[in-house]
Parts: sequence; structure tokens; C-alpha cells
Amino acid sequence: MPIRFVPTDETEIQKLKEIVPNADRKTLEEVRKRLGFKNIKTMLVSLYDTLGISRQCPSTHPDLAKLAEPQIEVKIITPEIKEYIPKAVGKGDPETQVLVIGDDHAGEKTPSFDKKVYGKRFDVLFQSAMTITELHRNMYPLNDLVIIDVGDNVQGENPYQGSTIGTVECGAVEQIYDLALPTLTSFLFSLKQQFKSIKFYGVRGNHGRYSRTAPQTSNWDLALYKALAKTKLPEGIEIHYSDEFSKIVEIEGFRFFIFHSDQIRSAPFGIPYFALIRAVKDWYVTYGGFPYAICFPPDTKVLLSNGEMKAIQMVKTGEQVIGSNNQCWKVKHLIKRDYDGKLIELGIQGLPETLSCTPEHPILTRRKGRKGSGGHVALWTEAQHINIGDWVATPYPPMIVDNDELSVDWCNLVGIYLAEGFADEYQTSFGFNEGEDDLITEVKQLLFNLYGKVGNIYWDKKRHSKCLRICSKEIASDLRGAADCLAWEKKLDAQYMLLPQSKQEAILRMWLKGDGDKRTDTLRGTTTSPILADQLTIIGRRLGYYVSVLIKPERKGHRQSFYLAFSYRKLKRYSREWHKVKRIEYRDYQGDVYNLEVTGRKGQGYNYTANSIIVHNCGHWHKEDFLRVTSETKLLINGALVTDDPFTLEQIKTSTIPNHWTFGVHRRKGISWLYSLIVDNKFLPHKQGTMEDMLK
Repeated sequence: MPIRFVPTDETEIQKLKEIVPNADRKTLEEVRKRLGFKNIKTMLVSLYDTLGISRQCPSTHPDLAKLAEPQIEVKIITPEIKEYIPKAVGKGDPETQVLVIGDDHAGEKTPSFDKKVYGKRFDVLFQSAMTITELHRNMYPLNDLVIIDVGDNVQGENPYQGSTIGTVECGAVEQIYDLALPTLTSFLFSLKQQFKSIKFYGVRGNHGRYSRTAPQTSNWDLALYKALAKTKLPEGIEIHYSDEFSKIVEIEGFRFFIFHSDQIRSAPFGIPYFALIRAVKDWYVTYGGFPYAICFPPDTKVLLSNGEMKAIQMVKTGEQVIGSNNQCWKVKHLIKRDYDGKLIELGIQGLPETLSCTPEHPILTRRKGRKGSGGHVALWTEAQHINIGDWVATPYPPMIVDNDELSVDWCNLVGIYLAEGFADEYQTSFGFNEGEDDLITEVKQLLFNLYGKVGNIYWDKKRHSKCLRICSKEIASDLRGAADCLAWEKKLDAQYMLLPQSKQEAILRMWLKGDGDKRTDTLRGTTTSPILADQLTIIGRRLGYYVSVLIKPERKGHRQSFYLAFSYRKLKRYSREWHKVKRIEYRDYQGDVYNLEVTGRKGQGYNYTANSIIVHNCGHWHKEDFLRVTSETKLLINGALVTDDPFTLEQIKTSTIPNHWTFGVHRRKGISWLYSLIVDNKFLPHKQGTMEDMLK
């Protein structure tokens, strides 16, 4: 018989009551050894029999327990929870499932439709969607669901939208709170049992509009979305809606434009397809594009309005970037997604770095050709369509922010420090050749004017060089704050990129005196800092010089260096400068890619500068792209357009009736599969269903 030592001391008993109920196995094993029991099971039985101490066993399914008894603030709703047990999940790449609903018209009454049919449709929709979900879960996980509601959830009361006497069963308030809201809530509760997270996005339709003269935002669809957002839903469900007619939704790094079909109007020749093309092209420009797969690697440098070059992955919302015509635009979103495919690398004449991007990214270009044939017109061209010999554009920061504390003498000193200086915590050194006595005298005069010190000269006869050294923590700290210390890490502080031209010219002139030379009609300078090369290139363009950059690769004992050539003859100042494409290469890439969504107005903006090249923030519309885009995105471009026109249906390669769809979005491939969900036989081709058939 095992030893069963049960303590009688009150302190020990209280300690056991605190430890045992929530103890893990390791702790229970320590208690067992201390009390002398043979095993944990025997100990727990003995403690329960003698002291009433038992171990708590929390539920292994807390989320399902919460869902079993949903609590909703709107007391009139009692959602019906539909049981559904998914099968085993495959091991492929996870995808996000998207379910598109809309045009449900709660409250409408026709020979084949009433409120019972309305509820039945959502039952069928749930079963159909989950059947497809199960099939795809055999191949890969589907943990997240996005629901897109394109509006017309209720019939409304507007007679101009067909809500006349005899065509509606109840008023708009009852349509929302007695029909649509309880049904949608129950639908969401049911789906939450099958998905880790659900995001709901809604836009308004036309049938819910209060009246012809009322504002567009006086819409029963918006009232439904607001009520749904205030309903107490299970954790993991998010409700989003827009007061505008459309919304751009980001799914797995891809941007989808959703809208309702009442925005497609005035079809030429009575064919909706042409109205669809015209509307989508207009929205494409107005909203800055909405295709996907146009991005840059994370180390691509973006030019900010303050002259700073920042890696695109570090750009923050609200910062201002430089676009075409040197205008400043605010960053609205930083878009990040996973990418596995080809990148195009463009080598540009006269620029220090190449530009790598996905093949579809539009870049501002100018093509060679006769005058009037497009050779002198700036066009947005996808990177994959750019040819060697085409020209790409570079801007410069247009802003000027003067700082009285940064005098011309100080800018001269910073310029020579960029070329010849080094500073540690206590002292600053400038290195010169033996024949640069005039430059040494000029630097000593600058130091005396600014700090009242001139420093000491040290002559190295073996190396034929001289060193000017000043022991001052103040001078060293000021110069390091302006331009860092190590030659390959030197860069100007952002405030220097915004100074007036006279001060920037002082910086450039002194840098060229130290690290430059004159050849024919150009001035040339050298640096080993890639950031400084970019900054001096921008300053040169602001001053009206044509600047080209030659990169000398790293070799044994020498770092990579950048040779900057400034034309000695000043050129006319334009808002942008053109550089020829000299090299185009493709390379494989797998990893994160980034893009920016920036502000703008119709015809301007929606672009920024990446690696000194002007690029579009989201893409540009081409006529030949329409069929490609619609064949990929189906209803996402089409919205809830309902048409029986055979030409339109043939062109978009899909039927738009009814407006219930489900599809998957892969983080690299985009839309990977798509199904149309037939929720009743009323919409089957050439067959008119009846209410009795629907309720069977």
C-alpha cells in the first residue's frame, strides 16, 4: 500500500489549496514527492477525499463555448446558430476566402420572392459556401474570411426605385431590424464557427436611398451597417463600411475596388460594357489605381519632401514624398505583401543605383521617336514594356526652408568636411595634399570666423600630405551632427537638402574643391558614400546642373566609389530631368515587397520617387488591360452590375446574376479560384422559379 501522508497543519493545507487546482504536471510532481505519494493520481484522489481539494479542468474550447450562447445588444435579435464541422485541413499555403453578397432586397415582394425566400437564400448561401470551403481545406488552410457586401440589402421605400404599393411587405425600419439585421447577424455567427477571423466590408446601393432629393448618405444600407457594427458580435469579427459609393479593400496585399452597379450609367449604344469601361478608367485615375502586383523590394529608397532618402519599408503614413513636377504628396498607406516571382532591374545612365520592381509597375518614361509620335511626350509605361534607349524621369526637392543658424561660412565648412574631414568625440581633422595650401588657408579662415580657432598643421613628408587638426568637442560635435564622420557613411542632415540655392552651392563648391577636379567642361567629384552621392546629385539638379554618376565596383583594398560629373555649363531648370535606360535584366525574388498609396487629384499626383526615378503609386490604366483585369478580378471590377446584354457578358467572361460569389486570394498569386453561388432557381438560365419551388 502506498504511503498517503495528508498534512494536518492549516498553513500547509492552505498552501495546497492555492497550488493544486491550477498546477501544471511539473508542480504536481514536486508536491507528490514532498507528500510521499506513489503517483499523482493517487495523491489527487487522497486530497479530494480528505481535504476536498481538486484540480480544475478548464474547457478546451473556450471560443466555441462563447459562441454557443451569443450575447447581442440589440435584444430583438436571436441568431440561429448552424452547426457545421469542417474536415481535415491540407498543408498547402494558407489563403484568404472572400464571400461577395448583395442585392438581397429584404422586404421586397414578388410572385417568386418574399421574406421567407429571403431567409432561405441565406441558408442555402451558407451551405453552398461551406461546401466549397471544405473542398479547398483538403488542399490548404482557409482560416480567414472577408465578406464584401455591395449594397441593396433592403428594398427601401423610395417609389423611384420600384418600392410602390404591393411591391414591399413592410417599411424600411422593419426591413432592417426584423429581416436584414437578424439574418446577417445569424449568418456571421454561423460563419465565425468555421473561421478564425471575419472582416466585413460594405458599400451602399441605390434601393436604400431615402428619396431622390436626399443626400447620398441618407441610405438604409448605411443604417444597416451601423446597426451591425453596434451589435455585440463574437471576438474576431470586424465591421467596416464606407459613406462613399465605393471602397478599396486590401486582401493579402492585393487591392480590390468594390462598388454598386448604379454607378454604371449612360451606356453608349445601350451596351453596359462601354459604360463599364468608361467608369472604371475614370475611377482608376481618380483613386490612384487598384490593380495589384506592383511593388518594390524593401531597400528601395524613396525621396521625401525634406530631401531625405528613406527605405520604402521605413516610410510612415503622413510623410510627404516628391512626385512628378516636383510636387509633394502625402503618404496614405504603406502596402506590404509576400511575392515570389521575377523582378525587373533597370540600369539608368547617370544614376548611382539601379531600380528593381515587379514587371507591372508603371514608370514615367519618354520614348525615342519623331516629334509628334510620342518621342517628346511623358507616358506611364509598365516596367516590362520599357526598352533599352527609353528615357526615365528624375525630380528634385522643390521646397526651400532656410535656417539662419546655418550661414554660408558654415555651409562652406560642411562642404570641405564632406570631402576631407573626419571627427571623433574630441577633435576634427582635415587631410590635404602638399599643393593645397590655398585650400588650407581658406579652411583655417572659416574656422576662425565661426569658432575663433585655426588649429595646427601636421606635415607628413613621406606621404606628401598635410593634416589640419583642431581639438574641440564643440566643433567635432557640430560637424558630426551635420554630416556624420566615416567617409563611406557620410550624409547630409535632412535640413541641408532644403536650404536656399546659395547655401547649397557653397556646400557643393567646397566638396568639389576637396574631392573634385575639372575636366574639359565638367567638374567631377568622388565619394564612397552611396547616400551622399544621391544627395549631391539632387543638389546639383536643383542648381541647374546636369549630373551623371559612374559607379566603380569594389576591389581589393578599395571600397565601391561613385564618380559624380556636373556639367560646367548650367542647363535650363526643368521640373524633371531625363536619363536613358542602358540595361534591363530579370532576376528571381522571393520575399516581402512594398508600395505606397499617396494622395493626389485627378490628373496629378498618385506618384512618388523611388531610387531617383518617378514611379506611379499603384499603376496606370491601358485599354488593353481591361479584359485582362476583368478576367482576373471578375465581379470586383464589375461590382453588382446586373445585365442580360450578351456582348457585355461575353466580354467580361462571367455572368453577373446573381451577385453571390466566393473566391480565394493567395498572398503571391492573387485570385486562385472563384465560384458563382446560385442561391435559388429564379436565376438559372431560361427558367423562372416560383415561390413554392424555392421553399421546397
